[in-house]
Parts: sequence; C-alpha cells; structure tokens
Amino acid sequence: MYMEVDGYVLLMVLHITGATNHASQCNTTTHCPAQCHCDTLTHTGFNDTILQVNCTNTSLTEMPHSVPCQDSDIKYHILLNNNRIHTLVYHTYLHNTMYLNMGDNTLSNVTQEAVAAMVDIQQLHIQNNRLASLPKVIRNLTNLEELSLHANPWDCNCDKMWFIEWTREIQNILTNKSQIKCSISKIELLKITPAQMQCKDKKEHRHLLAPYVIAIIIIVLLYLIISSIIAIFVTIRRRQKTEIINHGEGKSKTSVFTL
Repeated sequence: MYMEVDGYVLLMVLHITGATNHASQCNTTTHCPAQCHCDTLTHTGFNDTILQVNCTNTSLTEMPHSVPCQDSDIKYHILLNNNRIHTLVYHTYLHNTMYLNMGDNTLSNVTQEAVAAMVDIQQLHIQNNRLASLPKVIRNLTNLEELSLHANPWDCNCDKMWFIEWTREIQNILTNKSQIKCSISKIELLKITPAQMQCKDKKEHRHLLAPYVIAIIIIVLLYLIISSIIAIFVTIRRRQKTEIINHGEGKSKTSVFTL
C-alpha cells in the first residue's frame, strides 16, 4: 500500500527508522565531554534525532573537542553557557548543530571557520560576552530563527556598517533588541545613524581635503608669480642702472676727447 504513493510514505518510515537506529547505536555517555550531560531528545521532522550536550556552568575554558555520535546524522543542541570560554572555534559537530548557547562566557572572538560550519543553526545565543565584532560570513546563516547578541561591547565604527545594516534586516529574530548597544556611545545598535557614528568614507575625506589642497596650490602659484614679477622688476632696474652708468661714462669720454 505504501509503494502505491510513489514510495513517499515508505521513505518517511525508513528515515524515521534510520534515525532511531542511529540514536540506539550511539553511546551518548562514552564520548560525552567530562562534566557534561548528554541526552537524546525527541524527533523533530522525519529524519532528525537531536542529541543535547549540556555543559552549562562547568567552568569550561574552551569548547569540547568532540561530542557523541559525530559520525551519524544526529543533530545537536549544544549548551555551553555560563562558562569561561573565550573563543568560538571550529569543531566538526558544528556542521550538525541546530542550537548553540554560548551566552555568559568571556567570548572575545568568533572565528570565520566556526560560523561557516553552522549551516543548520536555528538558534544562536552569544549574549553577555566581550564580543566587539563578528565575521561577515554570519550573514550566510539563513536558517536562523533566533539570535541573541545583547550585552556585548559592539564596535560601531564605519568599518562595521555592514553589521548594523544586517542586524536591522534580521531584527525580527533578535532577542532583547534594546540591549544591543555600541560600546562607546551606548546607543542602541538598531537606532544609531551614520552621523552619530561620525562616519566619513574615503570620498567624503577627499571632499574635505580638497579646499585645503586647492588653497595651498593657489598660495604656491601666487608666490611663484610674485617672485617672478619681483625678479623681473629687479632685473629691469639693474639693466636700467647699468645703461645709465654706461651712458654717463660715454658722455664723460666724449667731453675728454673734445677738450
């Protein structure tokens, strides 16, 4: 009967069975990171089995290097909040991570490789850290449904205009929007304007410098012109004096010869 609907129902059954087999064959305790708890959650969809790796408040200073069942198609919920992790770096399990909570750590860096790996991420929580910026590749995380960025000292200089524009585009999935602020001005990221950022691109800088450059050029040209006029005037005066002297000497000689 299942085969009469183009095998679609049978395919769904196989997906569910396969996911269940992966979960049953995977030992969630053997490879569970030290001090963490690993539990299999319920199915979401037809082929996703979720393994929750809970390392909350365990004094970790770095992300776990491995988690159970990395060779399977199991999806992960990774809870690393309330620790002392300073960098979000690439690990293989990030490819299958749907939920990642790294809030309340000491994060000051998120690597491009780590973000690029999180193709399945739906919820990302990196609030209350020391992050000033994120790699631009984060704009490629199109499956995001919830994102927490608040309580970080975000850099709001001109080079980060793309980040401000991106947060405005995805503001419907941001949590605690009013607490996402620039580090120095304390202005809300979603409300800051280019004028408040005192941004001036290279063209604007050129426009500002142009009057000064023109003024300097004019002054130099005037100096050269005036110097040339003075030089010419001095030369003419010298010639005139020379001619007068020569003319006077000529008259004196004529008078002598006459006598």
